Amino acid sequence: MTIIYKFETDQFGISDTGIHLLRSGYNYETIEFSNMDELSILKGRQISNWALALMFGLLLVSVGLYVLYHVLYEYFIGNRIHIFHVEQFAFPVIPLIIGTYTIFVALKNGLVLKALIGNKTLNFPIDKLSKQSQIDEFIVFLNTNNLTKHKFKTLKI
Repeated sequence: MTIIYKFETDQFGISDTGIHLLRSGYNYETIEFSNMDELSILKGRQISNWALALMFGLLLVSVGLYVLYHVLYEYFIGNRIHIFHVEQFAFPVIPLIIGTYTIFVALKNGLVLKALIGNKTLNFPIDKLSKQSQIDEFIVFLNTNNLTKHKFKTLKI
């Protein structure tokens, strides 16, 4: 049985009955609107463990800068390196690039659909809907759907 999604991103699709979590376009879990206590759209972090990702990114950047400092110090000031290998320069650059990207992803803000289910809060990034100019249609859908109109509380954009 195929489900027709009114709105779809890479991570989830929304039908008349609920939010369908997707992996490679296939539904692996469905969260019914009837089980949700509250729905809201607000600006927030795009990933759930942003603090952990930020710490990991800062750790990678600090390790990269530390190793880069020692390599450049040994080459230019210490004069202990007679043969400079490319690996000596590439080793600190790779953690710097990965760490910078991780920090960027951790600090990225955007529109998020927040669903409150009991004592559990789920955040779904809806930037793709915003880029496709479907955000207004999505808000109208949440305000007019019989299962969500009394649960859709706020709109903080």
